Amino acid sequence: MLSDRRGATGLIFAASAIALFGFFALATEGGLWYLTKREAQSAADAAAFASASALESRGRNPALSAGMEMAGRNGFAADAQTEVTVSIPPATGPNINTPGATEVRIQRRQPTYLAGMLLGQPEVLIAARAVAAMVDDGPVCMLSLHGTFTLTGNSDVRAADCVLASNKRGPSSINVSGSTSITARSLRASGECAGCSDTRRVIPPTTYSDYQQPVTDPFADLNDISYPASCPAGAEAPPTNKKNDPPVTVGPMNGGTVYWCNSTWSNNGTVYLRPGTYILYNTSIALHGGNVSCPTCTPGGAGVTFVLTGSSRDTVGTVDINAQTSFQVNAPGSGPYAGVVMYRDDLGANQVSKINGGAGLNLIGAMYFPTGTLQFSGNSDLTFPTVCRVIVAHTVTFIGNTDIALTQRDCARALVPVPQVRVARLLE
Repeated sequence: MLSDRRGATGLIFAASAIALFGFFALATEGGLWYLTKREAQSAADAAAFASASALESRGRNPALSAGMEMAGRNGFAADAQTEVTVSIPPATGPNINTPGATEVRIQRRQPTYLAGMLLGQPEVLIAARAVAAMVDDGPVCMLSLHGTFTLTGNSDVRAADCVLASNKRGPSSINVSGSTSITARSLRASGECAGCSDTRRVIPPTTYSDYQQPVTDPFADLNDISYPASCPAGAEAPPTNKKNDPPVTVGPMNGGTVYWCNSTWSNNGTVYLRPGTYILYNTSIALHGGNVSCPTCTPGGAGVTFVLTGSSRDTVGTVDINAQTSFQVNAPGSGPYAGVVMYRDDLGANQVSKINGGAGLNLIGAMYFPTGTLQFSGNSDLTFPTVCRVIVAHTVTFIGNTDIALTQRDCARALVPVPQVRVARLLE
């Protein structure tokens, strides 16, 4: 009897079956935990993206709410089993001092069911964490702030190292038509990018994207500058020399400010500008020939800024440069107008300023017309070699035979602020 081992096999099988069953349960539930972990990480990533984007565009409290809402949309709403925490700035990790960084942590208690028999615990804690921030993703050389960015006619626009963008929402944020040829890093629209899929006009490898976040206006602080209610004493008259007249030198001494009031600058001779700020008060620029330059200006150093302002919205001047005008100046590298070569006060109504009819501009810096339309038409030529050219206006329009080359390759050296495409990116 003592040597009879026929029951031992059954005992061994029973013990092995229990172990195998436990490992099977652990493998099955482990797969479920792994899936939940992946889903939690995806939810944390999406929530961090949403929070970072909202932080830049709407502020801290909306960013906190956006992170919680996005986590919930992805199946991880805060409840008795799930804890969701959004921290601005991050509470832990290497980015606690990174400006604009947001952290999302998700923790979910997952019951262990049969696997608990092997683990000896009723639940496991599944955790995920993500940190994101908005980062620069490409310079914008031309930005239409509110109106349709129109490219039509026989325009030839070359901007291989930068983005053409429009902040207008809705239909026709960017409108490409006619025989236009565009070579750019990309086209970016906050609404519809109409005609952008036509590779006969939008030349590959140029890409486009529509219904994107608006591009931040880097020059908006200029709109807070105040100007006199009337033309101050000591104002000068703009130069009026003719084609065959001797060259004239005009402008402020020692980089100061000069006012040209209640007039139109319309010379077609040769004008040498001194560095400084030229405030055109109730005064427009209408150059139909001649040569304008600043011999003592240097990119990133001494420069010229033209400010068009006035006593009312309808008296702020406009710009009309055509015929065979040569206009070669650069913006200053410091001061309130640093990087801006031409600014039209946002007091002004939305009137059209024109560069057309064979005008040649070599402007190093930004043309900023926040409430005006900049129209390039006729045989406008902006192909002079330049280190930095930025155009930001209420509305930007290209018609006729415009030929323009844009670049941001040396804007940092010239100390010119450049609008940037901003995207949310994971930091952790």
